[in-house]
Amino acid sequence: MTRLRWLIVFNNRVQLYEDFAFPSNDLTCLCWDGYSLSSLPSNFHANNLVELNLLNSNIKQLWEGNMADNALEYHTQKPVELWNLTCCMDTRINTITRVAYKDDPTIMAWELINEPGCQVDYFGKTLKCWIQEMASFVKSIDSNHLLTVGMEGFYEDSMPEKKAINPGYQVGTDFISNHLIKKIDFTTIHAYPDIWKDDSTQMAFMQRWMTSHLIDSETIIKKPMNFSEFGKSSKDPGYSLIARDSFLNAIYDAGYEIVLSQNPSTSGLITQQSNKMIALDHA
Repeated sequence: MTRLRWLIVFNNRVQLYEDFAFPSNDLTCLCWDGYSLSSLPSNFHANNLVELNLLNSNIKQLWEGNMADNALEYHTQKPVELWNLTCCMDTRINTITRVAYKDDPTIMAWELINEPGCQVDYFGKTLKCWIQEMASFVKSIDSNHLLTVGMEGFYEDSMPEKKAINPGYQVGTDFISNHLIKKIDFTTIHAYPDIWKDDSTQMAFMQRWMTSHLIDSETIIKKPMNFSEFGKSSKDPGYSLIARDSFLNAIYDAGYEIVLSQNPSTSGLITQQSNKMIALDHA
């Protein structure tokens, strides 16, 4: 294994000796869940490394001395990825109301990361570990607000029969298992069919995409769903405002049709809120 390039270890509980050495000097990806040592070996070669993921590890210092510069992307067991967000939640004060963000009732929810992905683990297991850790960390600082992941909605092996609904590729997330994490409060989906699908199949795809995720959110995950992002790019061939508005209206119509068919009482709520908005416009 002297030319090994990828080394991925899941749920490791092996206690390594201090003289442990990696079997290859050509690693480009090292993902080791539960790495037991406090640092990487002093003779570790990082020259080719571009991905280092040491979730749930005992790491305190990566290595002794100065390793060669590279395009390293590093993830540890510590919540460094959310440092700016959590500092904002912990100390930021609304400049108008003087209320701390973590106590602000006008904030609906926090999102861990927009459209996460993991190119070295397309099954969503690595990301699931990260979500569990980060969600617990955020909730320990702010338990007043809802929390979601921020993913597009790709299915994976927790429901392999649903993978046919995906637009044709994987990103390393699992809509079902990633949203079943206890501290995640609601699901999200995104949809950009003009990027994902041919013109002739876009609306059929959107109907399946919305319906499937709404049903799964309600019956399997048992959490509300937020259709967070969708759109039509102005860079598309033949783009026009008319084409964009027609597409958006079709999405709204399809979305309301799905929701109202399952819960007719929602119609009254929509009407009530619409009347309130009209009153505000004329105030």
